[in-house]
Amino acid sequence: MSVLTNDLTSEQVVNQDNDVIVDLEQIRYDVEKYPFISWVQKKIADRGFKSDDLTKLHETIPYTEISALTKWMISETGQKDWRQIAHSFTHDILEPLFDGEIAVQRFMNIRILLPQRQEMIINFHTGLWYGHGMGTGTCWVPLTPVFDTNSMQVIDREESVKLVKQAYDEAWRQDKMQDVFFKASRPVVAEPGEAVLFNQEIIHGNVPNKTGQTRVSIDFRLLVKGGKIRRKLVGGYFDLLDKEIRKGAQA
Repeated sequence: MSVLTNDLTSEQVVNQDNDVIVDLEQIRYDVEKYPFISWVQKKIADRGFKSDDLTKLHETIPYTEISALTKWMISETGQKDWRQIAHSFTHDILEPLFDGEIAVQRFMNIRILLPQRQEMIINFHTGLWYGHGMGTGTCWVPLTPVFDTNSMQVIDREESVKLVKQAYDEAWRQDKMQDVFFKASRPVVAEPGEAVLFNQEIIHGNVPNKTGQTRVSIDFRLLVKGGKIRRKLVGGYFDLLDKEIRKGAQA
């Protein structure tokens, strides 16, 4: 994984078939201009919980409230205030990397991973297993410092492709896949103001969070114009960027 530099070309992000091929690339953005963090903090506060330090949510929000809270916040990502942030971020930060227009996931995922909660982990998987086509990419945006076991665990594209093929050829059971993938993975290390862009072949997942800090993150899929989409459709799962965002950029 590398921090994005100016020498990353669109050919390294998407190929001539409109397949997203970008490996795990770390990109930077301005947290003041794109205030994902303050939006989440306000929503949590609106529900009556202390939210000034997201890494300590496990101390302020009962575990039994986390599921309902995250589902509600996800539903709120369809509102205008969120779309203004997320669509501007997509237009300004992501589209230049693809050198063209992209659509984004209509309702974006907000995830809270508490310490010492085995039941909250997401097993290792690829986006292809969840019905995402090769014309889509994933943007993962941590809103708290991520490291070690509180982060997303990832495997580089080349190794991911090899391991998935081996798993299918040898008909691995779920428990073997998880064990092998875990041993081959590493954590993303990032701070707020950094995001990770990757394609749907990348194996990724979580492990039990033993850091003592809550992790809060956003993730959403993006679709290249003319790219392969499989089960996720524009107008349903994907949404075009708000017209006001594009008009504002052209003004």
